[in-house]
Amino acid sequence: MDLLNRWRSEVGLQNFVALCRNFMELHTVAALPPWLNLCLVSIWKLHPQRLGFNPCGDGWVGIGCTDSRVTSITLGNLGLEGQVFGDIPSLTELQTLDLSYNKLLTGSLPESIGNLKKLIHLNLVGCGFTGPIPDTIGNLQHLAILSLNSNYFEGQIPPSIGNLSKLYWLDLADNQLEGSIPVSNGITSGLDKLVHTKHFHLGKNKLSGKIPEQIFSSDMVLVHVLFDSNKLTGPIPSTLGLVQSLQVIRFDNNSLSGSVPSNLSNLTSLQELYLSNNKLNGSLPSLTGMSKLNTLDLSNNSFNTSAIPRWVSSLSSLTTLRMENAQLQGEVPVYLFSLPNLQTVGLKHNRLTGTLSIGMEFSNQLSLVDLQNNEITDFDGTGGKNIQIR
Repeated sequence: MDLLNRWRSEVGLQNFVALCRNFMELHTVAALPPWLNLCLVSIWKLHPQRLGFNPCGDGWVGIGCTDSRVTSITLGNLGLEGQVFGDIPSLTELQTLDLSYNKLLTGSLPESIGNLKKLIHLNLVGCGFTGPIPDTIGNLQHLAILSLNSNYFEGQIPPSIGNLSKLYWLDLADNQLEGSIPVSNGITSGLDKLVHTKHFHLGKNKLSGKIPEQIFSSDMVLVHVLFDSNKLTGPIPSTLGLVQSLQVIRFDNNSLSGSVPSNLSNLTSLQELYLSNNKLNGSLPSLTGMSKLNTLDLSNNSFNTSAIPRWVSSLSSLTTLRMENAQLQGEVPVYLFSLPNLQTVGLKHNRLTGTLSIGMEFSNQLSLVDLQNNEITDFDGTGGKNIQIR
């Protein structure tokens, strides 16, 4: 290691990395001199005692090989720092690249990331990467998991991601991505082509424009659609109701408008629905039949004034109901509290009136009823002594 550091300092970092890249094109690490076997981490700062001279030997943490060729790099949460992608795209047998939770790994993804044609799993969660996501990411035809969340990526979502026909998990959340959600147009691909993908995690970015009708279809097997905390506008597309496999929808904290599509009630596998903090209007949607729904949040929208809808009583799996600032009026029905799994009811900032009665058949899991800033005149304290009433 001392010899390596001395030679590296004499030739300079730039020349050293260039030589490393040339030798790494041989791909077979066992054929390299010992000092060049360290090229894989030539610009990473990692404690020397963690490394041996052969990446396919026992001394290297997180390096997997087949026939002396590197096929996996799994170095999550090891305190790595620096800019790492100078040499990695030369490892054309690589199937797994996991550098997650190394917050001091920086720099951008190079166009040459597209050379890793055998890559199946790319996990860069929780690092410090910046710049755009290169369009060449769409060359990774075997990719099943793409996790780039919690970085500082910027620019637009590459339409070429739609070429990843084997993609199971797409997570670009918690970055600085902007622009519209890409869909195919006959020239470029788009996310609507990902009919085998189960997870769309695009929340906590700066995405804008409408959610395209085209992005959803009955051919899809999506389980999670998380578009929360962006700058999305326009209506919720009715095509969302065609994706029967959906379990979680998060459209909260955007500027969506218009009425909620009536066909959302077709999503009988849905477990969580977050539509809060938008500009939705019209009548409250009927969600009758959503027997698996456990969390519903319709707070802070501009719905028509109405009573608490009767269909709430059909949501037998409901644990959390939030309809704060939802233009509700009238009395709070006793049957609301008899839902067997109910734990939290948030109905503050409405115009609810009359006497609040929990009744005698309330859920034994009920712990909080928040009715602040309403016009409730009295509380019938029969039962519910361990429930926090606000």
